[in-house]
Amino acid sequence: MIRFILLQNRQGKTRLAKYYIPLEESEKHKLEYEVHRLVVNRDPKFTNFVEVYLILDEFILAGELQETSKKAIIERMTELERQE
Repeated sequence: MIRFILLQNRQGKTRLAKYYIPLEESEKHKLEYEVHRLVVNRDPKFTNFVEVYLILDEFILAGELQETSKKAIIERMTELERQE
């Protein structure tokens, strides 16, 4: 089960945070700091992060992955782009 999703910039500022479990604000801040610390210390060849905002809301519901088919995800994203 997915408990949270964080998107942060290289300086550690959280750009998107989606929590699927209840946490106090202090716990969220501590968790965001710890995740940034771990990611910054990784070897660059093992770090491959992509900005995904709309995809998260489309394919994750209540902390559970709803769709795993790459084809279905691409088709849905194409459909959403046409609507814009």
